[in-house]
Amino acid sequence: MSEQVKKSYALYDRGYYMGEYSAQEASALLKIPSATISSYGNSGAKILGRFTVEVVEPSAGRDLLAEEWDKVRIEILTTGRCKHGAGSGRTISKNSSFGSSSAI
Repeated sequence: MSEQVKKSYALYDRGYYMGEYSAQEASALLKIPSATISSYGNSGAKILGRFTVEVVEPSAGRDLLAEEWDKVRIEILTTGRCKHGAGSGRTISKNSSFGSSSAI
């Protein structure tokens, strides 16, 4: 008996990746009919003026965690870190002795 492959969709909110969902999951999330997800996925139009949907091609042996990591890594590399994001705000001065640091 062959296994039926479910179509999945990448969902974006104003260009930001939200995740990969089935049509039923995405429809529950956006509170719209699942047929709408499929038709918007094929057309590329925006749902409710803000969400876009892309059909994700099924591939055997796909590693979803690695794909998500790559998307986040590329986003960080292209846009940079948030000004108030990670990091302590401390740097080591060139003229300081070993172990001391100055706050910026």
